[in-house]
Amino acid sequence: MALKRIVYCGNLPSVADELIIDENLEVVGIVLQKGTLTNEMVHLALLRSIPIIEVSNKAELESKCLEFKNLDALVICGFGIILSASLLEKINAYNFHPGALPDFKGRHPTFFATVAGEQTIGLTLHEVTPEIDAGKILGIERIPYGFKENENDLFLKYPAAVKSLLPTLISALNGNDFGVKNQGGAYYPPVSEGDKTFTKDSSPSEILNIIRAQSRYGGGIFSYKDKSYQVSSVEIAEPLEEWNIDGSVFIYDAVPIGLKVDYGKVLKFNEVKLIK
Repeated sequence: MALKRIVYCGNLPSVADELIIDENLEVVGIVLQKGTLTNEMVHLALLRSIPIIEVSNKAELESKCLEFKNLDALVICGFGIILSASLLEKINAYNFHPGALPDFKGRHPTFFATVAGEQTIGLTLHEVTPEIDAGKILGIERIPYGFKENENDLFLKYPAAVKSLLPTLISALNGNDFGVKNQGGAYYPPVSEGDKTFTKDSSPSEILNIIRAQSRYGGGIFSYKDKSYQVSSVEIAEPLEEWNIDGSVFIYDAVPIGLKVDYGKVLKFNEVKLIK
């Protein structure tokens, strides 16, 4: 059977490589959004002799993708530009969505799944339609989400999850009609400042989940006495004598550095930075 000719749209080199090394696929190009090109992706492209195309909008994406001849599909994972309806009329597309559909639709599904306390994160393979995250669901791989793991750790697990779903993708590329309707669920907007902000009254679970959900973006925001502090990470620690305490907030050198929690411990803030 002839190899299926695809273009990968996304900025995750390890995911791209899972597609490249699959014996049923021929990746003829890598398309990514301008500003997301990394040295690792260049390394991959040079090693595998696959061209990289950078695009900045829907129109440019459509134009560049249609330059490829005899293309079977676009395969997407980690891509920020929405495909136009006119492009989807001309070529099929499939997306590896980092969230369990239909429950977690939108641009940042892992954030909202994390703060919801999900213990696994779903990577969903679905057909791409003009309506965002609404195409038929072809398969879901459940990724365990350990208590000490964060969003960076999840991204490291995506290539293995993609590999597990490749037989499903190839079946779809071969014209097999299957899957389930993508009905219901919730569409979440991009993460706002309010979504990633916590206070001294937030529960430890809420704080820990916000911080790990924002590990790729500098951490969460602690709002305290009309000021906001960026907190990159947190850990459970012992209180130190040189720290002052204001209610449940530990202070050192006029900076909040942690919160009192159960068992005589401190939820200690790391890399605290005043932002406003």
